[in-house]
Amino acid sequence: MLTTEHYSAKEDAIRILRSINDSENFEEILYQMYVQKKVEQGLADSKSGNIVPDEEMAKFWERWSAK
Repeated sequence: MLTTEHYSAKEDAIRILRSINDSENFEEILYQMYVQKKVEQGLADSKSGNIVPDEEMAKFWERWSAK
């Protein structure tokens, strides 16, 4: 998982690569790495309080869907 103490993109990439099946093709590996990083970023944002409250998102979707 991404930490604020010591961040190494190479170490994160190696960790993610180790978790992917050896039979995956290059595109699937890149996709899995992308998804894993986005999930980790989202979890870190949530933990730090960098989120949009449900009520605010509901209002946003109401305005957006009315267009």
